[in-house]
Amino acid sequence: MTISTKPAGDGLRRRRNSPPPPKSEPATPTHDDPSAKLKPSHPYSSFLTVHVTWVDWLICAFLLLGALAVRFYRLAKLDVVIFDEVHYLNFGTFLLSNKYFFDVNPVFGKMAIAYVGKLMGLAPLPRFTALGEHVPAAQAFAARAPAALFGAFTVPIFYRVCRLLRLSMYASVLGALFILFDMMHVIQSRIAMVDSVLVFFTCVAFYSALLLWDAKNVVVIKGRSVSMLDTAYVLLYLVLTGICCGLCVSVRWTAFATPALIFTVSLYGVNPFCKEPLNVLELAVLYGTAVASYMGSFALFLLNVNESGPGDGFMSAEFQKCLVGSKHWEGGEGCGMSMWARIIEVNRVIFQYSKGIRGKDKWGSSWFQWIVNWRGALYHREVVGEGAEEKVSLIYMLMNPVMTLCIDVLMLVFIGALFYTVRYRKELRTTEALKEHLRRGGALFFAWVGSMLPTMVVYRSGPVYQYLPGLFFAQALGALGFDLIPRRMRGMAFAIIAAGIVGAYVYWGVWVYGLPLPHTEHVKRRWLPRWD
Repeated sequence: MTISTKPAGDGLRRRRNSPPPPKSEPATPTHDDPSAKLKPSHPYSSFLTVHVTWVDWLICAFLLLGALAVRFYRLAKLDVVIFDEVHYLNFGTFLLSNKYFFDVNPVFGKMAIAYVGKLMGLAPLPRFTALGEHVPAAQAFAARAPAALFGAFTVPIFYRVCRLLRLSMYASVLGALFILFDMMHVIQSRIAMVDSVLVFFTCVAFYSALLLWDAKNVVVIKGRSVSMLDTAYVLLYLVLTGICCGLCVSVRWTAFATPALIFTVSLYGVNPFCKEPLNVLELAVLYGTAVASYMGSFALFLLNVNESGPGDGFMSAEFQKCLVGSKHWEGGEGCGMSMWARIIEVNRVIFQYSKGIRGKDKWGSSWFQWIVNWRGALYHREVVGEGAEEKVSLIYMLMNPVMTLCIDVLMLVFIGALFYTVRYRKELRTTEALKEHLRRGGALFFAWVGSMLPTMVVYRSGPVYQYLPGLFFAQALGALGFDLIPRRMRGMAFAIIAAGIVGAYVYWGVWVYGLPLPHTEHVKRRWLPRWD
């Protein structure tokens, strides 16, 4: 069996009346083609995973350094509470003080921020009640640095995701730049909120799933000649994928689209990700570890917050008997609920409370407005100086406009190519590489739509940062769409798009770092009427 390695963007041709050309040997993979890193001696080489080369390591290192730089620059300069930090800083204090609290979202993201922050010197703080309250600079850095770290490490991992999707090096680097220089990603990585944790575990879950499916394909191909090492890789990636799926949902339930995609591909063996379904034992390990990691995050939470706190009133009297100092506390023997029962009650209360939320947020917008960057959210405003010297410092959360435009256009390119190849499938000759490219894009497209279903159906609207789980798949789909550009045009297209993204970040970066500017300069940057 011969596998074509012809680039995906060059594999579509209309049939002519003349007889088809004779079959020729497959083209030799180029340095820009991920399939060039496959084991060439194996007849089914396209099923094997893309190896990491020294070039990949170098690119990942540069991406990580760049991501750290833009996320840590002036991180502690702002020493006041902004936006939802008023809640999340309190959550961190409750966690570090072992006091029970309740939030509408699951618990893992808050634990990650608080406990990683503790390693950096974060200590319990006085309870905050309003925006603008002072935070000591050292504590502001310790509270925000965990989010910055999670956000920075997402960038090189996303590059590896793109490579495992068999995208070119140009497309993979471009996909990483989508995250590196997106103002929304950077801002959410610079404040004490959990969204960068959510995107990180979403990215790692999908990355480990891609490794899992490649490892499974190797086992299927080798059959009886499979080695213990091959089997060990499958088991390792099963466990890692399951853990990360459970953890990303235990940050926010809105991340469900990633586990749903992974579980579906694994259950049915969706081509070209996984050539055959996982067997019953493998599925049990995958699903079991996902449930265990999700439940385990709540168990760890309840073991640590075992004292009475501001969340007592949401829970039953039986639950409060397990909280030291609550009005229902009867001593160590008074707690009659099992850990499992307590976990179930917390999730039930979160679900019931969530049903009452219908997107009345001041800075909310509809899901279709997220796609076109219609509206952002004002996180902080401060007037500096007086009279003629007066300037305004803003932190305004918005997606990178050039990135948004490029992603939307590249997604349309993919949708157009998919429609064209399906509509004229009887008249076109398409390579297997192009078919697999479009199938991968189809899976990403459905995950992108699925990630917005909670807002479409339940919440109706919300702040644009709730688009982050969907934006992950939109960015991957945009990178995939880039590889539909003819190969000879990719270098120039990459240079133009990358320059536009970086230039836009520099121009609107004053809203990321709160740099003081005259009011007229801020007005110039409000290109749409709802960037208010």
